[in-house]
Amino acid sequence: MKNISPFLLLLCMACQPNTHVDHTFPLTTSSDSAAYYYQLGWQQIMDEGRFAASGESWQKALDFDPDFLLAKSVMARLTTDLAERKKMLQELDAAKSQIEGPERLVLDVYIALAEFYNIRQEAPELIQEKAKEVFALAENNLRIASHQFPEDSYLKAEYIEFINSQEGAASALDTLRALRLPVELNNPFMLGYEASLLAELGKLPEALAKAQKLQELMKDNKQAISPLQTLGNIYTQMDSFKLAKPLIDQAYAMDSTNLGVARLKKRIDTVLLEAKH
Repeated sequence: MKNISPFLLLLCMACQPNTHVDHTFPLTTSSDSAAYYYQLGWQQIMDEGRFAASGESWQKALDFDPDFLLAKSVMARLTTDLAERKKMLQELDAAKSQIEGPERLVLDVYIALAEFYNIRQEAPELIQEKAKEVFALAENNLRIASHQFPEDSYLKAEYIEFINSQEGAASALDTLRALRLPVELNNPFMLGYEASLLAELGKLPEALAKAQKLQELMKDNKQAISPLQTLGNIYTQMDSFKLAKPLIDQAYAMDSTNLGVARLKKRIDTVLLEAKH
């Protein structure tokens, strides 16, 4: 895999019946190892904000089962190598008829997103028209799948992200709170994303409290970037750039491929540099 970069976000991990994973979303793979690394990748990117690590885990899933189509579709989204993505898409198109049900709904979304990235590189003038089609498909399919598997936190998470991109923070926050189960109140992604949505809506004290709760919840996970990113984002929304800078600098040092962190770092550094002049 060449030139791996992070991407918008993403769906849930799931398990196939023969694995020991606790979720029930079906995966078409006979490899327990492939299912394990697929799950691990979603945990790393969603809960921990570790984009580079998630790419490595998804590649391992595909190494264990080269015919694991959902993993291949994730890797097609990750790569920035146009020729490699086209090759993967050809393989996916040729084999996707083997997949049915909710897994096919998700696979279709991932394939459409990878095709969208091709258009972005080859025909950027068509992006706006294609985006409406792709995002409508994603919102529809992920809504169906997330309602079929309400215990799958990451599946719901990606659906909520698409709601945010299409309808805004208020709708996304309402959806998150409507779909979140009591057992997910301390789910790291749900907690951090709720904090970010609250900040976007200007509810900064509530957002800060959620971010600090996430930080306390994950204090023993030394690899997690999400608590640093979330709290740094809240401080940035509060125009407290000096408080945000060490948090975001630390997060960037841990994983410079996290585009959200990279954007925050650029903004903070620019504001602080301008303040000196």
